[in-house]
Amino acid sequence: MRRVLVLLSLLTASALVCGIGGASGAPETAKRGQALAAPLGSILVSGEIPDPRTFETYELAAIPQRTVSVVYGGVTHTESGPLISDVMTFLGWSPSATCRNDVLRWWILASNAKGQSALVTRGEIDPGFGNRPAILSISEDGRFLTHVGPRLIVPGDATDIRAIRKVNQLTIGRATSQLPQAGCDDKGALASAPAPGSVVINGDVASGSTQSFPQLQGLTPQVTQTVSFLNGANPVTNTEAGPLLQQVLMSAQPKFNSKCPTDRMQFYIEATGSDGYTSLLSWGDIDPSAGNRAPALSLTENGASLSAVGPRVLAPGDVRGGRYVSGTVALTLVRAKPQVALAACS
Repeated sequence: MRRVLVLLSLLTASALVCGIGGASGAPETAKRGQALAAPLGSILVSGEIPDPRTFETYELAAIPQRTVSVVYGGVTHTESGPLISDVMTFLGWSPSATCRNDVLRWWILASNAKGQSALVTRGEIDPGFGNRPAILSISEDGRFLTHVGPRLIVPGDATDIRAIRKVNQLTIGRATSQLPQAGCDDKGALASAPAPGSVVINGDVASGSTQSFPQLQGLTPQVTQTVSFLNGANPVTNTEAGPLLQQVLMSAQPKFNSKCPTDRMQFYIEATGSDGYTSLLSWGDIDPSAGNRAPALSLTENGASLSAVGPRVLAPGDVRGGRYVSGTVALTLVRAKPQVALAACS
């Protein structure tokens, strides 16, 4: 309790001098969007948000705290800090009101000075969708991290591969659709959609291609998954069959940086439907060493072929069906870039 009071005293003193997260408390360079890394114990939150700024780690205590328990290597840790979603809201972020499920287009990349990075998507951490409420931990097992910087914690991960320590920057970005979507502000990167049932695989891959429905059926193994989610207020349960999404993407040879063993955690997958509808999954979502949800690219739903309407990207474990992209026409793999270039693994 005494340590908590000390932390809050420091926080109050900071607020009196410069205002918590206020304009006068952020370095001018960060406010102007200049690419300068935050020093140890500080974190630059920037990217596509209205009010980017640098926080001292202890200043994050001004944002409502969440305590979670995680297990890494058989050891249970108690982590406390603000939800990443609350940090975004604190800095003025909000999704577009006219772009359907715009919240599912956003990604967040945590990085440190050693060049380590890990990405989560806004849909993944949203309680209404992926429901893995990631935090920036400022207290670990009762020890404050104020002098070294926060730690990214993604509850439910199988290992600590995304539990990046000494985070000194959080970069927030929004993916643009491969096809135009009604109510959204993007024009689309693809000239046109592929033939019905086919899927374009592009982005940061060495072997981009258009896979026909029979080619997708030829990928082995094919898996069967029973998924349940809410469609509005209505519960839905489907039996889906097709190749694992990770398998489909690996066939295109992702451009992972072999010099950085965890580089794949910096990628996200953008699924685009025939109507331009767009949703993201992080690589951590699908990787067995992280989120381990093993989504499939469904080719058959409840025994009926999806060849006429196109495959469906699944999001097993999600509360609602927003990240289940029907009529998928494009899978785009993207390596997210931090605001400040990394010294290693970049």
